[in-house]
Amino acid sequence: MTQTKVTQSIVRKAPDKIILRAWPKMLFFWPSALIALAAGIMTYLAPENAARGEFWGALFLVVFAINLLIITFEFPRSTSLILVLAGVAVAWILVELNRRYAIVVPLTNFIEGLRLVATSDFYFAIFFIYATLFVSMFISTRFNYWEISSNELLHHKGLMQDVERFSTNGLQYSKEISDFFEYLIGGSGKLILRIPGTDKSILLENVLRINGIAAHLDLILDQRRVSVAAPEAHPTAVVVESDETA
Repeated sequence: MTQTKVTQSIVRKAPDKIILRAWPKMLFFWPSALIALAAGIMTYLAPENAARGEFWGALFLVVFAINLLIITFEFPRSTSLILVLAGVAVAWILVELNRRYAIVVPLTNFIEGLRLVATSDFYFAIFFIYATLFVSMFISTRFNYWEISSNELLHHKGLMQDVERFSTNGLQYSKEISDFFEYLIGGSGKLILRIPGTDKSILLENVLRINGIAAHLDLILDQRRVSVAAPEAHPTAVVVESDETA
C-alpha cells in the first residue's frame, strides 16, 4: 500500500520531459545591457545635465568591468569568500594609509577629474548590439538542445533537426555550480550526463535554473526505476525547459 502511494506521487510530480539548453557565456552580460538601456534613456531625457551624464557613465563602466571580470575568471564559492575577505583587508589598509599619509585627497581629485560621459546614442548602440546577440543566442539554442524523458535521451541539432537517441536506462548525471557569480546572476551551472554502455559523457555548460532542472531530472529517473505502476490514468504531460523562468 505504501509503495503504491509513493509510486502515484512520483508519477504525478515527474514532468513528461525536460529540455536542456547550453547557453554561451555572453548571456551573463545582461546586467550591462540593462544599464546601457537605462543610461541611454536617462541621458536622452536630460542631454545637457553634465552631472547625470557622468553618473551614468561611471555606473555603466563599473557594471561592465564587473561583467568582464565574471566572464573572464571562475569564482567558486571558496574563492568568492576569499575575494570578500581580501576586499575587507584592502579597505582597512586604505583607511590606515589615509590616516597616516592622507592619500584619499589626491585619489579623490584624480577620480573627480575624470569625465566619463557618453551620449544617449552611444548607450542605445551598445544596447542594440547586446540585444542582437541575445536574440541570436536564443535562436541558435532552438536548433541545438537535449530532451530527456523517462525512456530516452534525444539530441536535436542543426537546421534539419537531426536526432541522436540514447536510452535512459542506467543514465547518470552530475551537477556542478563552478562559478558563484554566474549562478547568482543566471542560476546557471554545469550538467554532465553519463550514457550507460558507452564511454561518452555529455557536458552542458551554462544550463539555466540548474537546481530546478536537477530536481526534475531526479523525478524522471526515479519514475523509470519505480516497479509498481499507478492504477490511475496518466497525468497531463508537463514539459520543463532549462531556460524557463522560475
